[in-house]
Amino acid sequence: MTLYWHRTGDPSLYLYEQIQLSNDGKNRCQTWHWIRNGALETRTAIQETFVTKDWRAMDTEMSRAAGQGTVVEFGGGSGFGG
Repeated sequence: MTLYWHRTGDPSLYLYEQIQLSNDGKNRCQTWHWIRNGALETRTAIQETFVTKDWRAMDTEMSRAAGQGTVVEFGGGSGFGG
């Protein structure tokens, strides 16, 4: 899937976002191509791993852990970016 984004407030900047889903639905990667005045300015690459459908429980667990100063292990590592 490819999306086109135009930045409000900055008519010289837009981006194309490509989203790739794995066949098993457990992984998703995104690549953003930032274009300014018709030239490539930068790229952003994002790799995501599906953790749970129960985001409320995960959010509660992460909030509790943050209050205790501990880390919640998920997605193959600690915090974001595993």
